[in-house]
Amino acid sequence: MSDDILARLKEATAGIHQQVERQVRILDPQAPASAYVDYLSKLLGFHAPLEHALEGAGLPVLEGRAKTPLLAQDLWALGVDPEYLAWCRQLPQVSTRAQALGAAYVLEGATLGGKHVLSRLGDRAPAHASRYLDCYGPQVGARWNAFRQTLREEVSPQEAPECLAAAVGTFEALSRWLEA
Repeated sequence: MSDDILARLKEATAGIHQQVERQVRILDPQAPASAYVDYLSKLLGFHAPLEHALEGAGLPVLEGRAKTPLLAQDLWALGVDPEYLAWCRQLPQVSTRAQALGAAYVLEGATLGGKHVLSRLGDRAPAHASRYLDCYGPQVGARWNAFRQTLREEVSPQEAPECLAAAVGTFEALSRWLEA
């Protein structure tokens, strides 16, 4: 499929994506130091079950891209045992490859957002606990472009609506989880 899927994904998710960005309260200069731990805890509680669902469905779309270990390492570095954190139970449907790719669009797109958040946090981001936000380091652009290519090649025109719905559903689930 052409770049059309990428433009359609961006357009379909624009509103809910902006809403989720507004929910990232760690960017508020007045945010308490605990906000960073809360943010990572929420993200782990979302990523872990969604990545597990993607793997369990036999859809390895995030092979080599899992963020759960990075989030857990960051939390350990901040003195938080990830074992005791809550997991999101209202996940998007990811039982088909198109749905999985739609959900992965959100998770992988967050790698670009992580770089942005890290740069905005500046000195407020603990260097010893920013593995998630800086997950691909200088390769973030190349990794994002490779994922975009996967979308172009693997989402057929017939599957596009399912992929779009899953991306929107993933953002909606994340938004609900961040507010919980």
